[in-house]
Order: sequence, then C-alpha cells, then structure tokens
Amino acid sequence: MQNKKGAIEMSMTTIIVMVLGVTLLILGLVFVRFVFDKGTDLAKNAFEKAEGSIDELSQKDKPLVISPDRIEIKKGNSQTVSVLLVNLQEDKATAKAKVSSKSKEDDIICTFEETLDDESESHIVPSGEYRNVKLRVASKDTGKLGDKVCKIVVTGLGESIQDTLSIKVIA
Repeated sequence: MQNKKGAIEMSMTTIIVMVLGVTLLILGLVFVRFVFDKGTDLAKNAFEKAEGSIDELSQKDKPLVISPDRIEIKKGNSQTVSVLLVNLQEDKATAKAKVSSKSKEDDIICTFEETLDDESESHIVPSGEYRNVKLRVASKDTGKLGDKVCKIVVTGLGESIQDTLSIKVIA
C-alpha cells in the first residue's frame, strides 16, 4: 500500500511542476514577443526620422519639400512630418502653407503644430533659405485602414506650389 501512495504523490508533484513550467514558458514567450514588437517599432521610427533628415538635406531644390513624403501610422495614433518652405526667388518672400486631408471618411486630421489649424503662420523666408514647419497627422480611432492623403498648398513662393503626403493607416 505504501508504494501506491508514493506513486500518486510523485505523479501529483510531476503534474504541478509541469503546469508551473508551461505557465512560465508561456509568460516568457509573451514577454519576448512584447520586447521584439517594441524594438521593431522603435527601429522603424528611427529609420523614418533618419530618412526624413536625409530628405531635408538633399531636396532643397524645390520650393516645397515634405519629409518624409510617405508615412505609416497606426490607427488612433499621430505622427509629425516636416514641411520645408524653400525660397528659391531672388528676394525675400512671405510664405504660408495650407493643408487639407483627402479622405472619404474624414478619418485623418492634418494640422500644423504652430497653429493647431489647417493653415500655418506666415513666415518671412530670405532668399536661398528655408523654414521648417511641423505638420501633425492624426488618425482617428474610428477610422478605416488603408491609404490616405494630405494635400499641402503653399502661397508666397511662386505660382501653384503644392504636394501631397501619402499616409497608410495600419492596425
């Protein structure tokens, strides 16, 4: 009779150890996945900012430069984009930018950080120089996934200066 009691005790201990082991393994895997997801997001943002900085340095041959000109944004989040107003004229100019979002569902909000509106402040830009205006792009929680566009129109630096920012909303 004593052998059976020992066998039952041994199997109960084994089952408890196995359950604890599987639980710890699952918790460890969830933690590792969380760390890798955060690392991936950080790396992606760092590369987007680096690409934007390179664009800013290399594309000052146009009166309007959007950097980066293509972004991915998670639903319900926001991101900042640089809008460079470059004066290629011989005299100083007073430049102003206006943005409009092109979305059927009206689920993207594009505003300038300096005014919190769709129109920037007026900027006096000396000849050969530029002004960096920050544009905040926000995706609504209730919005749909997919491709969206913000159209930026600049006045004061020449005729009909406009460009678009391509936005991809992801889950």
